Amino acid sequence: MKEYLRSDGDTVTIQYTAPTGTDSVVFNVYDIDLEDYIQSDEGTLVSGAVFNIILNQEVASYDRKLKIEIQAIDANTYTEDELYASIIRPYATPAEIADYAGLTIVSSNPDTGEITSAELIKLEKKARLLINAMLERDFTFSYKTIGTLGQGTDILHIGERIESFDKIIKDDEVVLDTIEEIDLLDYDIAVSKGKTSLKIIATGENINEWADTSVLRSGGYFEKNSTYLVRGEYGWKYIPTDINEATCELVNDMLCSDFSYRVKGVKSIKNDAYSVDFKDAPINSIVDALIMPYRRFDLWAVYIVTGK
Repeated sequence: MKEYLRSDGDTVTIQYTAPTGTDSVVFNVYDIDLEDYIQSDEGTLVSGAVFNIILNQEVASYDRKLKIEIQAIDANTYTEDELYASIIRPYATPAEIADYAGLTIVSSNPDTGEITSAELIKLEKKARLLINAMLERDFTFSYKTIGTLGQGTDILHIGERIESFDKIIKDDEVVLDTIEEIDLLDYDIAVSKGKTSLKIIATGENINEWADTSVLRSGGYFEKNSTYLVRGEYGWKYIPTDINEATCELVNDMLCSDFSYRVKGVKSIKNDAYSVDFKDAPINSIVDALIMPYRRFDLWAVYIVTGK
């Protein structure tokens, strides 16, 4: 699955070479996580049999895994093809990294103090993967559905950072869908979001909070052991400034000739007696300080009940 980089507010262009003699190309874009088609369009001819498949702004506004179904049409018939694409937002652009490192971007044959955009893109990916591994999380922004179990309370734990939601399904029944205008919450309540959870809140007056009238509630607002599917926007709508700077700093490190040693934890090497000194962390202190607030800590509480 080839990776294509996206920028906020822009389209994403994928170049496709059709069979010789192709007159036009039409395509359907299928989101693998959503299990739904999200765009149908026609390719734009570039030259010969080369066409641009342009993913619109709505599709390119999220990090996605896509299957693109293609029909290449000529005068008599058509051929079918498929492309698989991963749409990813980088943590830092080539321009941002070059400015941070004091480099000039050139198209080819870089000299001292120069670098190509392709090389910066490759190094940014390495830095991004390293940051993800160190934090055990990523900073993608996705539109998808997440499943979780109710616990018999007015809070539903999602487990991922949630930006917004538009659909809730309880045990295969749609109870809330703001797009299709479905609302089966019954009485004056609404669902609000926290950082990683949903919560039932009262919106009217003189509500009997213990009345079992909501389809969400049975012994607790979100019924214990019922399955809830929540569709919405998850992750980080914008790359945090600290993560952007940490990425630039890591790439700047990668440009140093000794990075291959330091990334393995080697602090120093001596000749003759040949002693190797290892350090505790594989990154520099600046990067460590920048990413520290984003480290993920998953806590589990275990209750043990004893008695006669």
